[in-house]
Amino acid sequence: MSHHAHAEIQHEEAEPESFWISVSAVFTVVLLLVVLLGSILYFNATISEEKNAKEETPVSLELQKLRVYESEELNSIRWIDKTKKTVKISIDMAMNNVISSYSSK
Repeated sequence: MSHHAHAEIQHEEAEPESFWISVSAVFTVVLLLVVLLGSILYFNATISEEKNAKEETPVSLELQKLRVYESEELNSIRWIDKTKKTVKISIDMAMNNVISSYSSK
């Protein structure tokens, strides 16, 4: 047992080859940049295709009617209940009222 306690540990004493480590690091960084650039270009091309396809698709008559109805609902003023003096106002007027009430506080 005493023989093993005094045994000297052997290890590699040669310096690491820093040239190949540097080459590997540079290659990895360049490869990552190429992959990142390729991903960005692919993403932008895909988004552009989808955008063009949606812009070229005709809007259905039902959707046009819905948009007109929504616009009228958001921008019109009308009585909800005259006896209670409740009025529906346009969204712009409502936002301006909220802003002015908070700025006066």
